[in-house]
Amino acid sequence: MDKSLNSRASLATFLTLAFIVMFAAGSAYAGTGGTGMFDTIYTDLSDWTTGYMGRVFSIMALLVGLGGAIKGNYAALFGGLGVATGAMYGPSILESVVTALLP
Repeated sequence: MDKSLNSRASLATFLTLAFIVMFAAGSAYAGTGGTGMFDTIYTDLSDWTTGYMGRVFSIMALLVGLGGAIKGNYAALFGGLGVATGAMYGPSILESVVTALLP
């Protein structure tokens, strides 16, 4: 009998807390607006990956892949090719997809 009173009390406490959280929580607005502090971060990252830094990164990935191929590890070669291709063409593809999906 003591257990049923304890479980009823814990159920009542849980329901009370759930009610308070449900009705006291404010609204969350994610993804509203396009201007803010992330514009500069996006511009910097986009400039780095599409500029000389992205080219250097691609060349380094190719060199690492070639080094692996010389040792007989062809998975490293294909991994380096994949990273180099993604570094060169990835930002433009992502920007095309994002601008096509966002109004």
